[in-house]
Amino acid sequence: MGTPDFPKSQNCMKKKKILLYSPYLSTLGGGERYLFQIAAALQNDHRVTLAADPDIKKKADKFFSIDLNKTEIIPVKLFVSQKFISRYFFTKLYDLVFYVTDGSLIFPSAKKNYLIIQSPNHIPPDTFPVKLKLPGWKIVCYSAFMKNIISGRINRKAYVLPPAVDTVLFSQGNRKKEKIILTVGRIFTSALHEKRQDFLISFFKKNYRKHFSGWRFIICGNVTEESGQKTFEKMQINMKGAPVELHKNLPFSRLLTFYRKAAVYWHAAGYGSDEETNPEKMEHFGITTIEAMAAGAVPVVYGAGGQTEIIENGKSGFLFKDERIFLKRNIEIITNQNLLDKLKTGAVKKAAVYSFANFRKKVNELI
Repeated sequence: MGTPDFPKSQNCMKKKKILLYSPYLSTLGGGERYLFQIAAALQNDHRVTLAADPDIKKKADKFFSIDLNKTEIIPVKLFVSQKFISRYFFTKLYDLVFYVTDGSLIFPSAKKNYLIIQSPNHIPPDTFPVKLKLPGWKIVCYSAFMKNIISGRINRKAYVLPPAVDTVLFSQGNRKKEKIILTVGRIFTSALHEKRQDFLISFFKKNYRKHFSGWRFIICGNVTEESGQKTFEKMQINMKGAPVELHKNLPFSRLLTFYRKAAVYWHAAGYGSDEETNPEKMEHFGITTIEAMAAGAVPVVYGAGGQTEIIENGKSGFLFKDERIFLKRNIEIITNQNLLDKLKTGAVKKAAVYSFANFRKKVNELI
């Protein structure tokens, strides 16, 4: 099934009034960065408004290095606290609305309405109210992985708009790599989706003396919930006895330093789960993997979900399905500098596909 061709604007030069909203902005994860990127891509040519807390611009800059200077911020309550009729007429004032769904829907009333579905768990249920609302929405998702799930569950086409990476920014600076293995992902606990840092810590502790002598394993992630803090504290205990570092809520500038120094990047979301029966546990795209690739770190990641669309196995990194292959691939790259250099070159080249320039082009094609 091909990507649907949504109609382009008849007057691309006319400034549009655009509203963006997500119920998850406080979590500061990949989905929030994605919405910020859409705002950044459109704010120079249109009147972009984000329903969020007043400090959201500072957070976007601090944690993601995304400048929302030309985006207007309005109180969240103007969007979420209104009754049905009031909210309907409020959103009707806009030419476009981008709405990140948590599984719920509002009646679309803007000229064009874009529903962003992040994961299988966020697909609206097949109920009568949803059937009334859904036809007025154009669905947007991160990956072909999500597109196929959406099509199978609610029989709707989706436009694939992958997140972007500032590839120029990540490629700048000191490119001399150190013996650092890096993983980046929000630290939290959920029955539906986890980044599996626990598996990576256990794996590194088990193998570092024999196979990773002289290497450090660095874990970075935002902690924005109480459950995440408990997970963070548990990880602090589990990592003892090995050269493992754990960092939470880092400013983007500090995180960027780790990306630039790391030679290898790990990601294990979905490990231990079946992709067919539990697709929500897989990585729905893998933006941090692309960031690492843009910085020249070679990815070795769990081969499921959106990650398989990013990495060409053996050309721009490695995919693994079990612990034996995970260990084998890591040994190959840390003992073979030529292979490491080859994969590094391939990773940087593949990451360029997800540049912000390409993202901006796709966003403008979408609207």
